[in-house]
Amino acid sequence: MMFRASSIGKLMASPDKAILPVGAVTELDKMISQKLLNWHDDFDFNTLEKGRVCEDASIDLYNELHDEFYIKNVERVTVGELTGECDIIDRSKSLVIDIKTAYSKKTYPLNLKLSSLYEWQLRAYMYLYDVDNAELAYCLVDTPDELINGRDMQEWHTMHDVPLHLRVRTLRIERDATKEQYMLNRIALAHKYVMEQIECLSKKA
Repeated sequence: MMFRASSIGKLMASPDKAILPVGAVTELDKMISQKLLNWHDDFDFNTLEKGRVCEDASIDLYNELHDEFYIKNVERVTVGELTGECDIIDRSKSLVIDIKTAYSKKTYPLNLKLSSLYEWQLRAYMYLYDVDNAELAYCLVDTPDELINGRDMQEWHTMHDVPLHLRVRTLRIERDATKEQYMLNRIALAHKYVMEQIECLSKKA
């Protein structure tokens, strides 16, 4: 089973421990169930769809603010059981960038903080693309009318009145060999657990 960079943080509680914490086991059990029973999580469609359809607009906004000419990366990298596709890669700066598109002004993290989930996603990208730096960039762009929830106020979704410098929030971290090894150790434990559970369930079938 492959582990995605975007969700590896769900396995990384107490990263220095050489065991799978309870939360990681719960997440792995769900992954096994999804694989064997063929089901997927029920996500908020409008939020996810805005992230997809407005990704280029967010990259353009980032470029405008930072005087860059980045385009969307389309190279997926897989190393062992870890796989991921960062949004932007800049080899000249040894940098990967993950672009997040906020659904609305209301959900936009103006005071951006690095959650554990995002930190490990960035660390996974640095490992996969073999770069030294990673950046999280949250962007605020207009929401297409068809993706605005009926209960939302229109003003939450139009950004013309927001200064440019407030429409992109960024955080950057550096590669850390110790934390990277914690991640690889945890992936090895998770893979072993998943394979053992699938084998056991297959025998019962």
